[in-house]
Amino acid sequence: MKYGSVTQVHARNCPRNQDGSLAPHRCRTSWRYVLEYGRDGSGRRLQKTKAGFPTRAAAQEALQEVVRRLGIGTTVHTMTVAQYLHDWLQGKHALKPKTVALYQDLAANYLIPHLGGIRLLELRAAHLDAMYAAITVGKSGRVLSPSTISLARSPNVTRHAA
Repeated sequence: MKYGSVTQVHARNCPRNQDGSLAPHRCRTSWRYVLEYGRDGSGRRLQKTKAGFPTRAAAQEALQEVVRRLGIGTTVHTMTVAQYLHDWLQGKHALKPKTVALYQDLAANYLIPHLGGIRLLELRAAHLDAMYAAITVGKSGRVLSPSTISLARSPNVTRHAA
């Protein structure tokens, strides 16, 4: 899985084509890495950039060290849907409190009991289909309303789990 990229930092005086793109040349500028480590509550990418490396290899090595140090990639292999939903809900600062409470209830009552123990990398559409089939009857034994089932299917709740 790719978490970052290594690129060369070009100077203003690097030769350009007529369309403004870089022309082929032997650039002697530094290298940088850009590490993407998720999204914030409003959906913007979270990135860390560091430049000033003399070679591509040095920038790549520094990027790999940061990935190792932060533990990025290892948690994806072991994280369950329940852990992910908990972390995802903790990051929802831009939402109204009632919306967060609704998402927490949907996660606690429907998503986590049926999907919580599954590792994120193992989650498949069949798991979601089985959950939807199981939640048509609520905890009280009555059939859930179409709007509750629709909310549980909401892209805001289940898109991030799938």
